[in-house]
Amino acid sequence: MFSTYTAILITFACTSIIAFYCPIEHKNKPIPTNRRKLHKIMSILLSLSYGIVGTTLTVLSNKYGVLILLTLLLVTVLVVTAIVKKGG
Repeated sequence: MFSTYTAILITFACTSIIAFYCPIEHKNKPIPTNRRKLHKIMSILLSLSYGIVGTTLTVLSNKYGVLILLTLLLVTVLVVTAIVKKGG
């Protein structure tokens, strides 16, 4: 279903978007300033690790790799949706 290049492209695009926009605050649950850097590092590491595992499993022709990459893609869609809803 996915080629190796498609998997790498999804990983790169999703990790880039998540690294640029996360963490996203909500008016009812603000993130303290001293925790923002930790949350940003955690979001980058988690998205990168999911992307690497998903790409590796996809290359090995494992259907779970595609599932992991599609989940990462949907998380990125939710991040973009939250940014658009926030207005910024």
